[in-house]
Amino acid sequence: MCANVQSKSTIGRPLALVHFAAEPGKVYYFRTKFLVGILDANLELDQLDSDEAKYLIASYPICIAHLLGR
Repeated sequence: MCANVQSKSTIGRPLALVHFAAEPGKVYYFRTKFLVGILDANLELDQLDSDEAKYLIASYPICIAHLLGR
């Protein structure tokens, strides 16, 4: 799975990758972190367990996820 920043920036478009094996009928949760420094930016992508994910989703009700198809 991959994630990238969807805005134009002078520091490029940071990209994050994570490997996992998806199984039919299961739900997976991921979190991105965008870290900006003076000269660069990094994007982190982490898989979360369901308890932590549900807590974070409840804590940030304006989060919106989008499924992108090809």
